[in-house]
Amino acid sequence: MSFEVLQDLHARRLVVTAEHARGYLDPIPGVRVVRKLDHAAAAPGGGFVLFDAHRQLGDPAAPALFCRRLRGLTANTAVDGGLVEFELWEAHPTAPPPEALSTSPSHVHLDIWNGTQLRSFRFTGVTNAAQSVQQFGLSTIFNTDYYAGDDYLGRAAFWIEPGQARRLTFTPDGQPPVTVYYDVEEEWRADLELTGGAQGQYQAAFTWTRGDQTLLAGTIVNRLDADRGVWSLAVELADAAPSRAGAPAGLDPQSYYYYALFLDPQPGEDGPQYAAPPAAVASALATGEFGEAERLYRQLPAIHRTYDEPDPAVTGQGQLRRFLQIFGGALDHARGSAEGLQRRNDLFQVDMAAVPRLARWIGWDVDRTSTGGVQRNDVLFASELFARVGTVGGLKALIPRALGWSFTIREFADNVFFTNARPTREWDVWTGSSPDGEVFGQAVAVVNPNPPRLAGRPALVIGDFQQLWMFWHQLTVGGRRELWARWPLLGFPAQLVAVFDGISDPQIADECPAALVDGANLRLFWSSNRAGTWDIWTRTLPKNYQGGQLGPIGAAERLTDHAADDRNPAAVREPGGRLWLFWQSSRRGPCDIWARTRTGSVWSEPRRITTAAVADQMPAAALDQNGAVHLFWSATTADGCKLYESVLGANLEGDDQWSPPVELPGPPGLASRDEAPCAVLLQNRLRLYWHSNRRGNWQIWTREFVGGAWTEPVQVEQQINGQPHPNKHMVAAKEPAAVPWNLGLFTAWRSQHRAEAFASRTFNTADPAALAALGTVTDWNHYTYDTGRDLADWYATDTVGVHFTVPQDDPLVADKLQHVQDFIEPYRPATVRIVWFAGMDPVT
Repeated sequence: MSFEVLQDLHARRLVVTAEHARGYLDPIPGVRVVRKLDHAAAAPGGGFVLFDAHRQLGDPAAPALFCRRLRGLTANTAVDGGLVEFELWEAHPTAPPPEALSTSPSHVHLDIWNGTQLRSFRFTGVTNAAQSVQQFGLSTIFNTDYYAGDDYLGRAAFWIEPGQARRLTFTPDGQPPVTVYYDVEEEWRADLELTGGAQGQYQAAFTWTRGDQTLLAGTIVNRLDADRGVWSLAVELADAAPSRAGAPAGLDPQSYYYYALFLDPQPGEDGPQYAAPPAAVASALATGEFGEAERLYRQLPAIHRTYDEPDPAVTGQGQLRRFLQIFGGALDHARGSAEGLQRRNDLFQVDMAAVPRLARWIGWDVDRTSTGGVQRNDVLFASELFARVGTVGGLKALIPRALGWSFTIREFADNVFFTNARPTREWDVWTGSSPDGEVFGQAVAVVNPNPPRLAGRPALVIGDFQQLWMFWHQLTVGGRRELWARWPLLGFPAQLVAVFDGISDPQIADECPAALVDGANLRLFWSSNRAGTWDIWTRTLPKNYQGGQLGPIGAAERLTDHAADDRNPAAVREPGGRLWLFWQSSRRGPCDIWARTRTGSVWSEPRRITTAAVADQMPAAALDQNGAVHLFWSATTADGCKLYESVLGANLEGDDQWSPPVELPGPPGLASRDEAPCAVLLQNRLRLYWHSNRRGNWQIWTREFVGGAWTEPVQVEQQINGQPHPNKHMVAAKEPAAVPWNLGLFTAWRSQHRAEAFASRTFNTADPAALAALGTVTDWNHYTYDTGRDLADWYATDTVGVHFTVPQDDPLVADKLQHVQDFIEPYRPATVRIVWFAGMDPVT
């Protein structure tokens, strides 16, 4: 077997060749070539599939003599990355006539993407396809009924009209039509020729084109060596397929490309299954275009160029120019190969085998048991990590490289006594009730007994039997931001919502919950980066809770899937039952408000609602007394952040239409920030809450919609134990939430009121919370400086504690703890002392 990749004299193209001898017959031999930019693919689906004989040459059980595939690409922002919208592929059992194809393909495959999911249709034994794929081309119309035997399968209609958007519509039998719009066409064509008179011997030529550009061309030959009795497979590919969707034909210049060859798949339910690792790998540098041919031509005497191209109509066609293009291409190739040598040390271009050698140049030892991407990132950020040695951030980055346990880091200097109180920024979630919407009475802190763990962004909803639910996000011991549920008026303890999701990575966060009643359940929405990017997720919970383990909890479902960030969901249900989901997204560049609707169980496509100049963020929605949907958001302007409103209506055709955005005026001449709106219908009047720094610090404000106009803003008063807040204009309050309750409101918000308790002060032996925290990882009490250096001497300005959550069933706990200590020791500054804890017990 041989497999190699060679540079081509044509710029931005490589030639891939493979030969493989086998002792058995395979009508369509299994061969797949996978391409990557950073390193060779380790799995058959681990990169861009450049060629797959089974997919692109027909069904192995019935090899097609002619295959054709049409792909539609789109730049539609509703589709993740603006990639493929549809593929229509036909296999014909006979060779095509010179000018037309067979009208009866043996197989028709139609794959359609609608931006969120793939719908696939597979038809075999098609007997009535009078107008099939042979009509595809510029300015044609295609309309075909598909049958399998006597069973009607559906109708496909395809339009390419001059000046009109290209679209494909397919109507499966008994189902709604599926329509996609696209911008670019790509076509795959393969012609197979039987040779040698023996079954299975053939040769095929194929091309993959986009308009007049050839992305890939090649041949595959399957033949029998009669003298040796060995079957031989030979593949040759001229690769110019772009590395990014929608890019022009041609590889990235001055880039190394890695190819992996996979052979001999096993049958599977979804087609041939290739096993890893690849049979062979190879790589080469794609050269660029430097215009050397034009440079040579410009160096000719002017008289020669004048006689070569005497008329502007023949510019570019002169014999001397065409002659010099031969040498110019060779010079381009030579220059590209020389300049590409500098890429051999590019961390993300070299093969993985070279990464440890690059690491040793800077004194770094890569962990070869980690993935390739982790090793590359380690080397890339090694210098930054060295610069952070001695900081908590550096310690947090290093420890996971040696041990996968969750952990918490404490700088005990925070507990050393200071004579003057320092400002603290611990946030808690508070709740209260309000009869008039302007005074939050009986305010109490209900969550976050551990002050270093930020808690915030509460959401309220009423379930069955007027049962009040509250959701919020909170930092946990392992450093993750997670969602919690609580029942403020009942005695049940708070519970983690995502307890069954099995996520432990501290870099993954679930935050910003929103909830509403959804039929027989509560439906929770939130923002999460658990899939690699920030998206909106949802799940169901029961409407009634009687204590014990919270359940049943529905599986987490991803509602948005885009490379740009989708965050801060808000939801409302119209009187007719249609659900609206809003969120902020930067998929257009600036941050806008986007939405999806759900009728029954069917979600609509994502739709942009606002067009921001800079950023429209933090949406909120509510119904007014007439059942109309009001949408609010915070918009970044030259004068700070302002609140805006839009109301849902309908146009003359009855389609949804949002009113033009209207600003809810803030203080004139003051560049304040009005953010995090929350709207609720109280006593048949729409009331709006938000937080603002218009008086210096963050406070909650409110106003009502009365008589078709908004009242003047009023700052909410927070009463604790029946008395006004003692530091009304000093302690921050943010992110209000409210639901109607007992002719008034039940409210929740985030506040720093309790932060005063954690400043330096005389120890209060009557404070049960302070007593319970003594000697724990959550201790906020202050101590005099500890001059000892034993394991129990923690409270000093140079001491850092690392508290691990230790698995109970791990037999190698002691060895792993010693390993992480040894790993961190070279990075520990001499002025820092680390005390290691297994739970709360110091590690000797």
